[in-house]
This record gives sequence, structure tokens and C-alpha cells, in this order.
Amino acid sequence: MTIKEAIERVNRLIHNEYVTEEKIKWLSAVDTLLQRELVMRHEGGIERETAYTVDNLETELIAESPYDEMYILYLILKIHFFNGETELYNNAAEEYNNVLHEYRKWYVRNHSDLPTPKFNYDTNTNSFNADFFNRAMQSANGYKGEVT
Repeated sequence: MTIKEAIERVNRLIHNEYVTEEKIKWLSAVDTLLQRELVMRHEGGIERETAYTVDNLETELIAESPYDEMYILYLILKIHFFNGETELYNNAAEEYNNVLHEYRKWYVRNHSDLPTPKFNYDTNTNSFNADFFNRAMQSANGYKGEVT
């Protein structure tokens, strides 16, 4: 689903006076969260720009179908929140959180965690160190074991 498709769908589903730029900021917040908390914490995660603007309405959002419904629900919950419609907000928030939770479970099941660097105690310097560079290079080359 693109940014434009999400906004158009929400505008068809629920009457609102919020401008496109505001809805873009809300969608950007969702994808920034997904990017930082999910995508970049797993192997194969590609960093992408999530500070969306009106100039990139055709950009595909991170979560694909059927989980892309979370974007619609998030826009709806924000509209209800700012309209002061507490019960409608709570209902939309619950549905959004359910879809987000299911997406996170699916993503974790289908993407390997990034390897955790092994910290070593260096007796020469009396400090801990981690060989992050070598670990990253080995990971990039397909090594799945523990670095010693």
C-alpha cells in the first residue's frame, strides 16, 4: 500500500478535516517505529527513508498485505483522538495494536535476528571490548556462528 492509497482510503471511510500533510506525518511515525524497532534489528533489514512528504506519495509503506491494514487503523485512531472521540479512539487503537502485534510476530518468524556481538574482557587494558567490525563483516558474508 502506498502513502497515497492509505490516505485516500481513510478519507473514503471516515469524514475528516485533517490535511494530507498531517496524515503523512502520522504514517511516517508508524514506519519510523517499524524501521527502528523491527526491520533494522533483523538480518536483511534495509534502512530506508521514513520521513515522508507530499513529494513521495507513491512510496510503498513498510508493512505489506494483509498487515497494511494497520496504517488505515492508525490514521483512523489519530482522527478520533484529535476529535476527542474517546470510545471510537479506543476501538481503533485496540484494532491497530492487534494488527501491529500480528505483524511483529510474522516478521520475527520470517526474519533472523541480527547476531549479537560477543564482548570480551581485555586483560591488557582492563576493559571490555567487542569486535563489531569483524562481526559485521562475517555476518554480511553469511557466517552465523559465534565470533571468538
